[in-house]
Amino acid sequence: MNFGVWIPNCRHLATPDIIKSTAVRAEQLGYDSVWVSDHVVVPHANVKNFGETVFDPLVTLAVAAGATRRVRLGTTVLIASLSLWVRITTLPLQVGSIAVSCLARDRQ
Repeated sequence: MNFGVWIPNCRHLATPDIIKSTAVRAEQLGYDSVWVSDHVVVPHANVKNFGETVFDPLVTLAVAAGATRRVRLGTTVLIASLSLWVRITTLPLQVGSIAVSCLARDRQ
């Protein structure tokens, strides 16, 4: 059985340092994977807890990939139709960046 942990990618809870340290700590504790979520909007009732914006999940995973060596990376949700033109133009670059970051981990 594999176990993973969710990395907070909501502005109120996440900074690059928190994202990196959470991913590194998950790896140190033996977790198999780290996960992030994607949301179109934050419901008004949840803004106080999570902030108004959620960091891009693929960029968040790239930050985690740069800080770790072994854990697998994933999204609990990836809303591909979100801003369709933005996703079409940036998704290949984001996924490629994560892949390169992961390959670089294997060489260290």
